[in-house]
Amino acid sequence: ATNWRSSVWQNHYAQANCYNLLLDSVYGIRNGSSAILYSSDFAAHPRNVPNLQSFKKEIVDFRNNLFAFHRKIINGDISIFDVFSSYDLKNQFQRDGMKEILEAYDSLDEIEKEYVDRYFQFIFKEELISKIGNNSRRDGYASFWRESMEYKKDNFSIITQLDLDIDKSNFDEQHLIFHKEDCEELSFLRIGDPIFLYPENIGNPTEHYILKGYLRNINNESIEISLMNKALNSQYLLNNTNWIIEIDNSDSLTKKQFANISEFILASSQRRNLLLGRIEPTIEENININLNINDNYIKSIIAKSISSKDYFLIQGPPGTGKTSIIIKHLAQYYWEHTNLNILFLAYTNRAVDEICAVLSNEENHIPFIKIASKEAVNYREYTLAQLSSKYTLQALKQNVQSNRFYVSTISSLQTNPEIFSLKKFDLVIIDEASQVLEPQIIGILTKMPKFIMIGDEKQLPAVIQQEQEEINDENFKLSEIGISKIGTSIFSRLLQNAKQKGWDNCYMMLKKQARMHKDIQDLANHLFYKNSLEIREEFDWQTERESKYCKTANSDFLRNIFSSRIAFINSSKEFNSKRNISEAKFIKYFIQSIFQEETAILTPKSLGIISPFRLQCAEIIQSMPQIARDTISVDTVERFQGSERDIIIVSYAVNFDYEREMASNIELIDDLLVDRKLNVAITRAREHLIIIGCEEILAKSPIQRKLINYIKENGLYLDLSELQIV
Repeated sequence: ATNWRSSVWQNHYAQANCYNLLLDSVYGIRNGSSAILYSSDFAAHPRNVPNLQSFKKEIVDFRNNLFAFHRKIINGDISIFDVFSSYDLKNQFQRDGMKEILEAYDSLDEIEKEYVDRYFQFIFKEELISKIGNNSRRDGYASFWRESMEYKKDNFSIITQLDLDIDKSNFDEQHLIFHKEDCEELSFLRIGDPIFLYPENIGNPTEHYILKGYLRNINNESIEISLMNKALNSQYLLNNTNWIIEIDNSDSLTKKQFANISEFILASSQRRNLLLGRIEPTIEENININLNINDNYIKSIIAKSISSKDYFLIQGPPGTGKTSIIIKHLAQYYWEHTNLNILFLAYTNRAVDEICAVLSNEENHIPFIKIASKEAVNYREYTLAQLSSKYTLQALKQNVQSNRFYVSTISSLQTNPEIFSLKKFDLVIIDEASQVLEPQIIGILTKMPKFIMIGDEKQLPAVIQQEQEEINDENFKLSEIGISKIGTSIFSRLLQNAKQKGWDNCYMMLKKQARMHKDIQDLANHLFYKNSLEIREEFDWQTERESKYCKTANSDFLRNIFSSRIAFINSSKEFNSKRNISEAKFIKYFIQSIFQEETAILTPKSLGIISPFRLQCAEIIQSMPQIARDTISVDTVERFQGSERDIIIVSYAVNFDYEREMASNIELIDDLLVDRKLNVAITRAREHLIIIGCEEILAKSPIQRKLINYIKENGLYLDLSELQIV
């Protein structure tokens, strides 16, 4: 075996045998040979790799030991650096890199070491749960082969009975069109979601060829996907008639977070202390800023952001113009008055597209490059992938170096780190910063001389897989820098840290909103914003007593519902889990009444329905008339963040106490209990907010009780049992 290994690289020898292990697991006892072809070998002879049971056993033993270390790190029994210290690397390059990181870690103080250790532990646990799930989350990567088809259908993570449209599919680009045989089958797959594609009726899909791709488009009748493997022989697709699409729960980006923490370890002491909030950020005292902005408060936020030397934090409650005002004016200033290279980041593709819309506006067009995959649907002409098809390599390099503004999601940036070798950025502006975890961004921030973060810690937090609880360990030192939960965003931590230490020059809050009617705003103020939100004066509709929907309503039912801007409808407790049939029936009747109105013209921006549970969303969709399904959005609150509708209906569908807790995300912020899910739900509404739920269950929560009592005094309160719903 030793002689054979010497003819190929050791890691390649192991990798080839790992593939053999996979093949063995599918095909059992098999014959055949393995070989590796090195392109640099001019003789072009494939080098044989023996398929040896003894070496495969070594691999399995090594994998098991690795997993044991993984578990010990998660449990806090050892540090990853204990593993590094005991591991003898034979590769000189790897050994030098390991030595550098170990020496840098040893130079950290106690708080910095705990920060690093805790986040490595956190990332390891996130990675494990993303693969195998946990007690409360079954949809890890392993669910692909562990869960039954029935479970996946019940979880709405799969679409079956798909027919490939050979005529409309583009096999050169591998953009495939499928038609649904069962148009009533529901799923919660959305455009941009990663998916698996495999033939139907093949038994265990892992024993066959699995294709990966992205969802490009979806409606009630058809689905369009883009395969990642553009070199796939199309004959394989033509040989199968019925297909299945399933959500891809694999998470390749978690591993990128390890590199971010490593960047933090290798950063200068000054930079680490700044990012940990241990030293106060500074400002430029003698900077001359000319801003053509009428609103003096907005002008002061922009001026403070620009004059900050290290970082500035902008809290942007719903509808306050985080992108349309703040990012627009920052971009204009830095484009017109500086030569700085700016990187714009956001957590979601939707926010990135909004930034692109601001920069590409015809009145104030600013050249930019979008860092995205070839599958980007919006603003594709600005992507590096598209530019590379237009320019020679030298021209492309010049374009990259001369372009000053770049836009990307954080995940796209993580998968394209080579941009930092081509471009040195002076400033990063991060939208949706309250949704970004520390290990997702900390490495990028070590490279940036300055950053501006825009977010709202009172809206949805960063998405994590593991359960989060306050750390009460008496030896926990990170509380000194404002960390009580490892899974919080760096924006929230730095903002709370600045408030506690009185660093008033590094943060401000946007106050004027142009999304909600004043009555809905006042509800949000009462519950979460301590009366800080104000109406932006130029819009009369925000203070009008009657809405356009109330003025044009013909039926007594709709006139009653629309008589107030905020309404709570009390439903009865049922014995279903995460489903309330009477609430769904009310929504069905409401939609039917809307469509029966001769003057009613519904657009996709008119009505949105939010429920904390997919089962209730499915119940509502199935009860809706077919004509309404393409017009009315029904989804969980997580999918609604960043959007708005004229009318928002919130269907709680809670029949048990534990469901009420699942429907909430409560955090103590600024000495006030904030339900971040509820905050997002109610602030999606522009003209009308209608909340329907079981008061008996909801009122056990102090926040929900406060909500219901406020609506009883200032809005419309109805009992569903007294309404004549047919």
